Amino acid sequence: MLVPVDDLKTNLDLIKYLKTDVLLVARLGLGTINHTLMTHQILSQNKVKVRGVILSQTTERIDESAQLNPTILMKYKLPVWGVMSFVKRKRAPYLISAITPLSKS
Repeated sequence: MLVPVDDLKTNLDLIKYLKTDVLLVARLGLGTINHTLMTHQILSQNKVKVRGVILSQTTERIDESAQLNPTILMKYKLPVWGVMSFVKRKRAPYLISAITPLSKS
């Protein structure tokens, strides 16, 4: 959120300028909980609505943290929409079909 995109203007500034909601896409793995919660906190403090979170598997191997991330984020009341499995072919049809929605139970 705080990465500059133009001089000292950040992604957050762009989102606020556009007056848009956000869909967070977070890497699935170690460090995800911290990064996602901090990003959500910054957005909330700036009155930006987070519509959902999609966790993206960026490597073929899954570790224990990747398996636990969705559950932990949902305990923090983040709207986790699903997990995007690792895809070698980075084209829209393959990417869309790789998303596995999480059950609301």
